Amino acid sequence: MSLTLEAEFDRSAADLIAAESRFGAQNYKPLDVVLTRGEGAYVWDTEGRRYLDCLSAYSAVNQGHCHPKIREAMIAQASRLTLTSRAFRNDQLAPFYEELCALTRSHKALPMNSGAEAVESALKVVRKWGYEVKGVADDRAEIIVCADNFHGRTIAIVATPLDRVYPKQNAALQHRIAQDHLLISQFPQGSPVRRRSFLFRSRTMALISDATVIIEARHSSESLQQGWEALRLGRPLFIAKSVADDPSLTWPGAMLGYGARILSDETLDEFFDSLPPRLPVRLNGEFPF
Repeated sequence: MSLTLEAEFDRSAADLIAAESRFGAQNYKPLDVVLTRGEGAYVWDTEGRRYLDCLSAYSAVNQGHCHPKIREAMIAQASRLTLTSRAFRNDQLAPFYEELCALTRSHKALPMNSGAEAVESALKVVRKWGYEVKGVADDRAEIIVCADNFHGRTIAIVATPLDRVYPKQNAALQHRIAQDHLLISQFPQGSPVRRRSFLFRSRTMALISDATVIIEARHSSESLQQGWEALRLGRPLFIAKSVADDPSLTWPGAMLGYGARILSDETLDEFFDSLPPRLPVRLNGEFPF
């Protein structure tokens, strides 16, 4: 089947919007304006109406639509070589790096396709700098972010947004944690609660926790997900002795086989030794919190 751009001009905006909704995944809610061409700071829709483009594709086309110099360079390059994977080198990347670093007065450059990739790469760079240059102790680096920011459609410690509570009977507990301690969610406010969110939550909790302790969990408990994620990530996992000795449970034996440890009176010192010294110490054998 062969399609041409001209063939689509005969379709109404309503028809195109309906087809997009019918066949496209619903990951965005754009304005009901169907654009068809642009020049400089202006764009036109399929009905011939002209608009001043103040969004500029989130700054991706600050230079204007169909800039003649950029368009000529695109056509020339597409006529020579369409794309090279980063598994190969090409004759344009090095000159691009040189010009970009000279323009921005940077010593190195790392191009990205999206804002999400840029932010994620920046986090990885500063984390590596923290460990290798600043000398932050292993597994002690912390990245502080602000609420209500948007850097891309990624999932980046509860499994619900901070404005939701699940299950509802935990509302008072969640409020107390938020007021007296720290409540973290990797899901933006207003996000729907989905089953897979709890897997993401468990993975994040295992990653940022100094140790995971399971004191009660049936075979279908969400705590088991965090336990397995802790083992997969090489994080300390302790299982209460009463749970490990329960003959009706098979999962404790499996986790112990992969490196989990039993938490009992005899292993309390081992447990506290696995925690960083900045945490509160025991007072008279009890937790001070």
